[in-house]
Amino acid sequence: MSEDTAHGQPGSEVATVDEERYPVPDPGLEPHLPRLTDVDERAADRATRQVATFFGLVPVLAIGFVVVYFAVPGDSYLDFGPLRANTRNLLLGLTFGLALLFLGVGAVHWARKLMDDHEMIDYRHGAASSDDDKNYMRDRAGQGRRRSQAHQAEDHRTHAACRSGHDLAAHARRARRSGPMANQEEARRDHREDHLGAGRSRGE
Repeated sequence: MSEDTAHGQPGSEVATVDEERYPVPDPGLEPHLPRLTDVDERAADRATRQVATFFGLVPVLAIGFVVVYFAVPGDSYLDFGPLRANTRNLLLGLTFGLALLFLGVGAVHWARKLMDDHEMIDYRHGAASSDDDKNYMRDRAGQGRRRSQAHQAEDHRTHAACRSGHDLAAHARRARRSGPMANQEEARRDHREDHLGAGRSRGE
């Protein structure tokens, strides 16, 4: 039997077959040891009563929490030697805290003493999609890719058009600055400067 064939079969010693690839032997599952509640009916009944008591005290304490909130005045205090505490806050904390404590203790006690502790295997079914679903998703993905490529091409054309428009506008501005209108503006500016210079000469 080959190394790969021996791996994973019942009773195969993986560590001795391929120590380089599997240096640590598979410990397997520990042997199941029955609990006292599994073999003793009276112990099981006692554990059931304990769990029921813990869970039954939770709504009682919740009702006590509501009663304390509305019935105990807020200005009442209790003295514990050098310590002093508000009666309402103290009772609210005790009822709420004990309710949470009993809820947790009952759940843990139930799991440790009464719930089934046998190892079970739940085989999973195949999770692959059908061929129709795969073809549908491929078609939808292809449509989305083609639509995205069309949008990108349209964006590129729009960007190119805007860039050419900006270039034309810049060219027009340069033409205005260097064309006949610019020469006329320069002539007017020179005429004003000459006129101002002649006025200063006459004043002198």
